[in-house]
Amino acid sequence: MVVAWHDSGLPRRRLSRSVRPLPPTALFHRLDLLSPSEARVCRHFNQMATLDGSTLFLSVGSYVSPLSQLASGVESLGAVQSITAYLSDNTQLIANPGLRLGVRTDATALYQISDFWKKQHEDSDLSKYIVRRYAAASSGVAIMYPGTLLDRSFDPRSQSWYLSALSNPGRVVVSPPYLDPGGAGYITTASHTVYQVGRKAYGNKANAGHHGY
Repeated sequence: MVVAWHDSGLPRRRLSRSVRPLPPTALFHRLDLLSPSEARVCRHFNQMATLDGSTLFLSVGSYVSPLSQLASGVESLGAVQSITAYLSDNTQLIANPGLRLGVRTDATALYQISDFWKKQHEDSDLSKYIVRRYAAASSGVAIMYPGTLLDRSFDPRSQSWYLSALSNPGRVVVSPPYLDPGGAGYITTASHTVYQVGRKAYGNKANAGHHGY
């Protein structure tokens, strides 16, 4: 299980780590490759984005051969189709397209929060103050809402909000104001850790969540 601490005063939220496939409606971050029927794409500040759901991002560190992924440049449509087919496969017959062990499980666990984030965005009066939400795992898997197209070189594990959360487990860490690279002006970030417990095979692993205000 993964236990996530939220600073909203709500009870702790538990995310299952059972190895289930991603839902077929899950969105990959390459929004520029989607058809209009798959997602309604808009501009969120200076980034291509969608409010239809969170998007999944795999950093090059999520692959067995990170250097070859960097050398190949942006993901092609064929590569995206192979990745999403593997992650959403419930037959276990589709070959792994070169992802590290644990990436599929992390993607499944993180994506469970997608509907919650979307509902919060639609229902909360505070949504106009929240620029974006991130969650990332040590495998290099990340999801974000609004769904956003990211540069291939992005690695959530090197971001200050992720590192700050890991350095302060169980606490909400608020950053000083900084200029948002996504074009939202000066923002602050509140980040907190998410822990995996109860599954000895995986050990104790910390993840970080990000909220820009």
